[in-house]
Amino acid sequence: MDDIIKLLISTTLQGGPGAIVALLIVLIGLLLWDRRSLVQKIDQKDAKIEKIIEDYFKGTSTIAEALNGLKVVLAEIKGKL
Repeated sequence: MDDIIKLLISTTLQGGPGAIVALLIVLIGLLLWDRRSLVQKIDQKDAKIEKIIEDYFKGTSTIAEALNGLKVVLAEIKGKL
């Protein structure tokens, strides 16, 4: 890895077409690194969104069960009156 960096630096300092190629290689490497970090951030956000949706559905089903329980209790109270 260090050899590649040294080669790119020396080629850039020498100038000419090789310097342009070396700069483009460096630019491509930086863009690949940036893309990888963006993909990781997106994956983390997707995981958070999935957890929020899952928690929402769990909460909704819990509320539905509680309301059904209240209906049963109200029906029993109404039946006793």
